[in-house]
Amino acid sequence: MVVYRICKKEELDKIINGIPFSDIGRTCTNDSKLNNHEYKPNIKYLHFYKDYGSIFYLNVTKDHYICTYDIPDEILAEYVGSGRYLDRVFMKKEEQVGEYAIPSSQIDSSYLQRIDKVIDYIDFEDYLYEDYKDNLETIYKKERLKTNVIFLDFDGVLDTVHYKSMEDIERRIKILADICKEYNCKVVIEASAKDAIDEETLEVGEGSWVNDIFRFFKKYGIECIGRTPNVTIKTGENSYISMWKDLEILKYLEMHPEIEHYCVIDDDDTKAMHWEKSDLDRVRDHLVETIYYSDNPEEEGLLPKHKEEVGKILKK
Repeated sequence: MVVYRICKKEELDKIINGIPFSDIGRTCTNDSKLNNHEYKPNIKYLHFYKDYGSIFYLNVTKDHYICTYDIPDEILAEYVGSGRYLDRVFMKKEEQVGEYAIPSSQIDSSYLQRIDKVIDYIDFEDYLYEDYKDNLETIYKKERLKTNVIFLDFDGVLDTVHYKSMEDIERRIKILADICKEYNCKVVIEASAKDAIDEETLEVGEGSWVNDIFRFFKKYGIECIGRTPNVTIKTGENSYISMWKDLEILKYLEMHPEIEHYCVIDDDDTKAMHWEKSDLDRVRDHLVETIYYSDNPEEEGLLPKHKEEVGKILKK
């Protein structure tokens, strides 16, 4: 899984000069006021963040480096924990932040995927409004296998007002399988029902109808590689807002640079409900829009005609 670390030039120089990771990092002391990690004596550790935005709990100042690593899930699972940091907006209250404290001897140079040099100060507001990228200079990027991805909604795509039986859903999944096979695509779930799916293991909660979806995926050879993250922003001392689908999709893309082309298949229900703004506006150029309800039921959901639309978007 992709994780992130911010470091200084001294650490980067060691990595570039081939010094073993076992000689990088620092020893740590257990302190429940700072985190819930269980450090062992005389062991050097490196800390990584699960979420890119968590970097901004630290001072992202000039001449620091943001390093992207792809570390095996089994290593991350063994060393997952959380640290205490002042909130990124008001810098007043402590927040628990997911992080990994991994013995540096467990890290291999092949895990390093990308290095971005910070050329000017970046704060959380810059990150939030995507104004930070001009302040980064990519100095290393590992070549990765490219992937095509379909971000998939359920309601309005697989089930609709007039057709919502398991037979109807299976019929549409067969269309999806044909699309995935034609364009060599994998699937990421962006539907609201994604909350039934564990973000790391992709296991589905017992009793959820999503189990039936995954059963059909397996039957027709569709590979589901993930689900979009739930992201919230603190707007006040006790208030939060949830990011909309498009920002969650963009967040997933940021976490997975191996994705070369992507398409979103969604009925865009916020637009259909005449909201002032759609939650897919930022990815509209990648959207294949389906219909949840129509006076003509045959127009609802994922249809064979959408295959060509997906192909045009993936070729962009």
